[in-house]
Amino acid sequence: MKIENRQVEFKRVRDRLDRDRFHTNTWVLLLQRPSPFCYDEALLLCRYSETEWLTWIPEYGEAILPERQLSQSYE
Repeated sequence: MKIENRQVEFKRVRDRLDRDRFHTNTWVLLLQRPSPFCYDEALLLCRYSETEWLTWIPEYGEAILPERQLSQSYE
């Protein structure tokens, strides 16, 4: 029983860390660009939902992107 409780707690911590890997006002790399003519990086403006961010992309403008399309840049 204790092992199961620890596994559940570990999953909660891991999920929280995954959610917190991106922060407002930081630049990220785009794994998929919304247009072939825009830059391959975006500024995170604010969290839009649990899995999406409102971003600003140079030469494109604002876009709502899922986290799976973002990568931490310059780390």
